[in-house]
Amino acid sequence: MIQMAKDGGDRGLAELRESTIFSLIKLKVEEIETIEEGLQRIEAGKYGRCRDCSRWIRHARLQAQPYAIRCRACQEKREKIEQI
Repeated sequence: MIQMAKDGGDRGLAELRESTIFSLIKLKVEEIETIEEGLQRIEAGKYGRCRDCSRWIRHARLQAQPYAIRCRACQEKREKIEQI
């Protein structure tokens, strides 16, 4: 619960805290959604295959990030597009 801010600086700090909390929640929700998608891919027999190119995702990548849905190359392409 956010307390009543006394001045502009306090309000700014309260808004920053709230924004940070919402950002962390958003990241966790996205992570949970990705994990759930990974579980669905296991059930469908598609686990370990890249969503975009259908090639096998390297074992080392899956060990580091078991819920990976893209191979490294496709993930890097997606990240570049998202930066634009």
